[in-house]
Amino acid sequence: KADPGNFTCAAEGDSWFHYPVVKPDDTIEILLDRKVPIWTIAGAADELQPMVDIPAYKNAIRRAKASVLLFSGGGNDMVGNGDLAKRLEPFQQGMKPEDMLNSKFDNGIKGAIRLYKKLFETMKKEFEDVRVICHGYDYALPMKEKSKGKWLYPYLKDKGCPNEEFMWQVVREMVDKFNADLKQLDSNYNKVRYVDLRNTIVPKNTAYKDALAHWHDEIHPLSSGYLKLDTTMETPRAAVV
Repeated sequence: KADPGNFTCAAEGDSWFHYPVVKPDDTIEILLDRKVPIWTIAGAADELQPMVDIPAYKNAIRRAKASVLLFSGGGNDMVGNGDLAKRLEPFQQGMKPEDMLNSKFDNGIKGAIRLYKKLFETMKKEFEDVRVICHGYDYALPMKEKSKGKWLYPYLKDKGCPNEEFMWQVVREMVDKFNADLKQLDSNYNKVRYVDLRNTIVPKNTAYKDALAHWHDEIHPLSSGYLKLDTTMETPRAAVV
């Protein structure tokens, strides 16, 4: 077993790890405040393929002599650059939230999982003693306000979703599908720890209007939300022992 009192983390990921604004505090900032040693190369808007295919995370692990790799990715692949629009069906009366997601969405999830598998296989082969902590996000919150809602709301609105509560249910379906597949993949690797962050920022069954107070924008929580995410993930020290 590694020494839990003497370890370093390498971190590769997106804006859930590194959000380049003064507030809210992001995951890495909060962990650093808790004196968790991290060598981070995470960057906002990063997508999975370059994260996995370009060996920057390997260099970070080696340079930091890391015992743990923190990894966050997949969200930008699904909703970045307006990609959500092509993954949604137009709303028709009687549709359920899950009916809005088309085959392009399913293919997007499969593509993301293939990249995660590639990452896990590489880690198993090249860094057999390094543990991986990954997650599948919490339920992002579509927002009508233009300054906060540019990844989800405009595209769900264009597809005819009747209201914000229904939009949130569509997003829940998206996040649930990603988490289910990532959890299943995780079960094949004993050095990988998938963390379920759903219903962390706000409790299950929270109404849409009540959830608004806990999110900075559609896909980033407030500092208090990031703190809850970190608490759920636990100090990476726990992954070392």
